[in-house]
Amino acid sequence: MMKFLLPSLLLAAVATVSAQTTPTYDLTLYNSGFVLVKETRMLDLRAGAQSVRLGELPRGVLPNTLITRFGGSLGRVTQHLPDRSLGALLRASTGKLVHVEAGDGRRLSGLVEAVQGNRLYLKLTDGTLATVPDYTTVTVTFTEWPAGYFADPALDVELRATRAGRQAVTFFYQATGLGWQAEYDFVLDEAANRMAVTGSAVLRNQSGFDFRNASIRLLAGDIGYRGGRQPSAPNMMMRYEAASVADDAMAKTGAEALGDVYVYALPGTTDLTDASVIRVPLVDAPAALPTKRYRHFAGTAVVPALTGSLVQVFYDIPNTAAAGLGKVLPAGEANLYLAAEGRLTLIGKDRIGHTAVDGTLRVNTGRAFDVLVKDEQPRQESVRDGVMDQHYRSTVRNNTRAAITVEVAFALQPNQQVVRGGADLKREGGIGYVNVVLQPGQERNVEVSVRTTW
Repeated sequence: MMKFLLPSLLLAAVATVSAQTTPTYDLTLYNSGFVLVKETRMLDLRAGAQSVRLGELPRGVLPNTLITRFGGSLGRVTQHLPDRSLGALLRASTGKLVHVEAGDGRRLSGLVEAVQGNRLYLKLTDGTLATVPDYTTVTVTFTEWPAGYFADPALDVELRATRAGRQAVTFFYQATGLGWQAEYDFVLDEAANRMAVTGSAVLRNQSGFDFRNASIRLLAGDIGYRGGRQPSAPNMMMRYEAASVADDAMAKTGAEALGDVYVYALPGTTDLTDASVIRVPLVDAPAALPTKRYRHFAGTAVVPALTGSLVQVFYDIPNTAAAGLGKVLPAGEANLYLAAEGRLTLIGKDRIGHTAVDGTLRVNTGRAFDVLVKDEQPRQESVRDGVMDQHYRSTVRNNTRAAITVEVAFALQPNQQVVRGGADLKREGGIGYVNVVLQPGQERNVEVSVRTTW
């Protein structure tokens, strides 16, 4: 093991810049799994070019995204990658005095001469060379901070100031390892045909850095980032924290449009420390109005006998105030519970997409156990050159204890039309479907012919 003191890596000047203050942080978290940091410091700058060291940064800082705002311009940016290993610290301490204590109490003091593998060579005060066979098995005490050693990421930034004096310098940069995602719980009361919808923003900091007293905004929307979203379950031990937001202030505040995306601003400031999770309420709708739907896609596979667990089950909820919602709903993970006899049962997990006000929120709960289907091989028939008919035949049986409507669906593109069996045809995107009403125990055949013209 090792024992040494780590001086705080503040934003320190490499040249003659001095008198830095504690930075202020303004964070914009993205549900794609990264953050845009706005960091502001007061610096004493001289006119012309000088270099400052920007330390205490998130592990995933992206130096190519650095932007500055002050009375001047940005020059060269050099990134220093961290290495917290004892070997890196010893190599950076070449020529420096260290104290070594073995487990049996033996002590050595000397200048670091060389490090090879796990072997440490010390030059003692009498000029002799001592060897520590394995420095990982001893305690090493360092007497000074070695130059050129970086325990945390750091950037050397060249600033070209137009005037001398103390001034605010703002740094913008992107970093990975810190982001947010929405998580929803849907609780269904089938008897009342009501669904309670609660949603939260879950902030996860895996950046290796503590952001103190930070102003935080959450951006919801697709900005084209392809770096992958935050994992649902972190791969490290995370500390869960209650949100430092009073009551349901976020749910009451709601989202504000910013261009073609939406932004949630957390009231006040928040400590977002490393390895922490913060949950903030977004939406609380106790009595949304769901519509349960069953859908089967015909012709995707041959099912020679009546088979269960093939029909999809989902709930549609109009995202309107009249239906009990009417809020911007960011994409996120969803859990669907059934409330009955004083208990909750998890009946489905899904991921919902971004849902605008006046859109439709859809939650997929899996497949119906007691709704059976049988599909024959779709039959193709050439009508004439450039015209082809495709015939679908499905059998649907309702083995539940209630009357249901099953949507028998099939692909239906702009160059296709239903020529048989489409009296009650409905379209939804690139599909068409026919509603089949079934009483308990009832079985019906569905035959549809689709004509393709090219």
